Amino acid sequence: MAERIHKHHQEDVRRKIQATQIIKRLQAYFDGDIELTQGQIQTARILLDKSVSNAPTDVNLSADIFLSFDSKDAKA
Repeated sequence: MAERIHKHHQEDVRRKIQATQIIKRLQAYFDGDIELTQGQIQTARILLDKSVSNAPTDVNLSADIFLSFDSKDAKA
């Protein structure tokens, strides 16, 4: 059998499927279709944090801006 090129691909797919199932269950809860305990909701949050990377909460941007001004080009 040929060696896999992307060895972690199967793990990534499995993690995405699990995250999708958790999200669908939470959506059913929010829609009122099912009941969940606070423990189940907390567990779903923890599992989602593990399987889906969170976006950064703080982004710092900086830039150096250099301007030159020539008084001959200025209009009065």
